Amino acid sequence: MRIAGVNAYWLGLNDNARVRGVATLPTSATVDSLFAAARDLGSTVVRVHTLGTSYGDAERNGTPTLMPRPGVYRDDVWAHLDRVVDSAGRRGQRLVAVMSDRWNSYHGSGVELARLVLGRALSERAARSAFYRDQRVRDAFRDHLVAWLGHRSSISGLRYADDPTILAIELGNEMYDVPRDWTRQMAAVVRSVAPAVLVIDPAAGLWLSQCKASLDCDDVDIVGVHGYPRSIGAVRQAVDLAGQAGKVAMVGEYDWTTNRQDGLSKEGSEDGTRDQWYAALEAAPGLGITTAWTLLVPSAGDHRDGYELYVPAQNAEQQGGAAALAGHLRRIAAM
Repeated sequence: MRIAGVNAYWLGLNDNARVRGVATLPTSATVDSLFAAARDLGSTVVRVHTLGTSYGDAERNGTPTLMPRPGVYRDDVWAHLDRVVDSAGRRGQRLVAVMSDRWNSYHGSGVELARLVLGRALSERAARSAFYRDQRVRDAFRDHLVAWLGHRSSISGLRYADDPTILAIELGNEMYDVPRDWTRQMAAVVRSVAPAVLVIDPAAGLWLSQCKASLDCDDVDIVGVHGYPRSIGAVRQAVDLAGQAGKVAMVGEYDWTTNRQDGLSKEGSEDGTRDQWYAALEAAPGLGITTAWTLLVPSAGDHRDGYELYVPAQNAEQQGGAAALAGHLRRIAAM
């Protein structure tokens, strides 16, 4: 399996186009535009945080998340997610759905779910620990996985568990301190409900050492790293470790921008130019999925984290970055 694409974290719930300060559900036209842009770049997979990590109300402002309370789901948000999945499939894009997050953002996280179950007074540190260790919170997350995968699309009539557009479930984003028994349990839940859906390690992120805990989890298919900064050495190590364990490696996010004048990326030292980075990704046969951070279209609103890639490009760096990324995606597709 060699597929490559982009991130579009905001497709399920958009913090870049707020109304009176509240994140909104992207319009159908914006969703279609994003997937068309991804397709035209050469993408075949889009990683989306807000497909599955959409619960609670972390900002306390009425954010329209999918699951405002444990076990309670909004029909209008389900309908929106159905349109996202349908639009992706019609434009040749498969989806990686991220189901939780270490970072307590507007769309929800492990911290937010723990507070929904145990109470708002819980500190962030205590809530993060409870997400992994409190049985009531673990049960709530397990139930969310089952409900999400068991949801039947109002458009296709298929359960998400059976829809070929859903390539993989990523149990969490950058959850570095996740206990092995938590990963084992949740990966087994996904496997039992959706045998055809791949399972991605929840610790895949900035530090290679974190993914090692999932290497002996039978129901985890994919482990990996994030590229901040781009590290060819870390990718090669991840591919070697994954291969030894009979798994596939992934780079779930990476810096697509050009090199800085001082030879550093935004986050620190890097061991190669952007062209060398793409060449290394392409030369690693055990690297199954790569997704650049992050693709947007004008109607998605204004996003500024230094890694925003708008199509059409807003400046020369984005124009060059889109061309370089498109070349990489075409080469991966030809393999």
